[in-house]
Amino acid sequence: MKLPATILVTDIGSTTTKALLLRLDGDCYSLMGSAQAPTTVEAPTENVTEGVLEAARRLGEQVGKKLVDNGKLSTGKEFDAFYSTSSAGGGLQILVSGLAQSVTAKSAYRAACAAGGVILDVLAVDDGRMPHEKVEAIEDLRPDMILIAGGIDGGDVVNVVRMTAVLMEAKLKPKYLSEGKMPIVFAGNIDVRRSMEVLLGGKSELMCVDNLRPEMDRENLGPTRRAIHELFTKYVMARAPGYPAVVEWTSLPIEPTPAAVERMIEVVSAHKGGNTIMVDIGGATTDVFSYYGRTYSRTVSANLGMSYSASHVLLEAGARNIMRWLTSDVSEREARNMIANKAVYPTRLPENDVELEVEQAVAREALRLALKMHRELSVRVHPASLMSKMKDLYFHEREFAEDEYIEMDKVLLLFGSGGVLSHAPERWQAAQMMVDGFEPEGVTELALDSIFMTPHLGTVARLSEDAAARTFYRQCYVPLGTCIAFSGKIQLDRPVAEVVVRRGDKKTVLAFKGGDMEVVPGGHNEIFEVEIIPARKIDAGAGPGMPVKLQCSGGEVGIIIDARGRPIIFAGDENERREDVTAWRSAFLEAAR
Repeated sequence: MKLPATILVTDIGSTTTKALLLRLDGDCYSLMGSAQAPTTVEAPTENVTEGVLEAARRLGEQVGKKLVDNGKLSTGKEFDAFYSTSSAGGGLQILVSGLAQSVTAKSAYRAACAAGGVILDVLAVDDGRMPHEKVEAIEDLRPDMILIAGGIDGGDVVNVVRMTAVLMEAKLKPKYLSEGKMPIVFAGNIDVRRSMEVLLGGKSELMCVDNLRPEMDRENLGPTRRAIHELFTKYVMARAPGYPAVVEWTSLPIEPTPAAVERMIEVVSAHKGGNTIMVDIGGATTDVFSYYGRTYSRTVSANLGMSYSASHVLLEAGARNIMRWLTSDVSEREARNMIANKAVYPTRLPENDVELEVEQAVAREALRLALKMHRELSVRVHPASLMSKMKDLYFHEREFAEDEYIEMDKVLLLFGSGGVLSHAPERWQAAQMMVDGFEPEGVTELALDSIFMTPHLGTVARLSEDAAARTFYRQCYVPLGTCIAFSGKIQLDRPVAEVVVRRGDKKTVLAFKGGDMEVVPGGHNEIFEVEIIPARKIDAGAGPGMPVKLQCSGGEVGIIIDARGRPIIFAGDENERREDVTAWRSAFLEAAR
């Protein structure tokens, strides 16, 4: 396919519409400029085109082009093609229904999260609520769509129908069209499909897909995820005020933002040749995406963010976990007030080093909690072992097991985006927040998506995955360096490993004890030869006590060598803790000089 010479790409978000102008430059695109404007899907404007046009106008002023002419985009004049993604209207809000909380309802929740959904509620037969309480809980909700699961193939029919009757009793209406039909995905027992068509066929936009839990010990989430994207595009985005006009302007059908991000994460992971985790930390939410072992997963931590949700991070993490990252002489009360001020005044920036340190401490905990949730929801269902069945039989028989499949020592790349990371005063601060929050193990590359082009390039990948990958690495991918982190039975001040780092003719030998951290500075294109000799029970990525030889690439920070243990070990004494945290910070600061 011949690539357009110049393309305008927008991502219509729930609060902001971001526009990029890209120009073909050899085998990839170069970024001519970017601009953003408020999304105008809500009152008083209630016309999504206004936000698109305003973002394009601002971008045109920046690059010296008239991208908007007479209230329309100047496609064919100043640029050759226009593409867009959208999550306008507050994201994809889904109401989930299943049978057992620990089986089909849980699988449905995972499928909805992976599709980019914000989950409004999860109904289940055993959720502890009477039918009328379920109705009361959901009757004021305005979901974009409903996902119904329940029953393995050939299993329960009656309770699936009963749960559907509860949903019907609530008389739910779609968000943008009070008289319209509710989009519903049914991904349950195949034997219930006919009943669903009778119950819901004339009253909803019903799509039946393969069972997401066809057997107790097997999940099949892909068809559900694709159906959610299809219904969202056809019935939800299309109902957004002004959306039909944007459809007329686009050179390809508009797709949901989560679908574009999923495609780009897969492209990046394939290009890197290993498992990838990406985080986008915003003011209200923190999204974590992973492509691990050819399995894509996405979670939205709806109350973990850096401004509107900062107080919730404090609540969920606890003040002690925030305070443990601070070196400043600030009281818990003062830190709490700073965090509360950020929640009340979300656009307020840190005015001094203490406020910056508190903000970045909140970011560490938001990252930690968001990744914890992501790993807990990223599971593989499989038949239970005989031993597991024997253990479970004491309480109840269980024919399946769920295991978290993301192992941090097998993640090749961690990359982050969002203001607190991408716009940190110093790149080493972003790297330290990612290492502290994510706690990578073994050998892991760290990078930033400096302006979050991922959804825009996911659309470019529909034309050419190679061009999208090259554009990503040349335009927005900021390599921070490589983290080498030890795990195992690490004790403070006890020997952990000897590390030999070679750069050309220069050789550096470093001895590490528990609690140590060192940063070896390096440039973007600098390659390090590293040899690691761990202590007997210490793992550097190849197994306990096994030596490792590898090549590492430097970046804007360098090679980060972390012997603090997993989870990170903090000294019990307050003065010693503060000294340790100061030393960790100094390791980054000295390398940056």
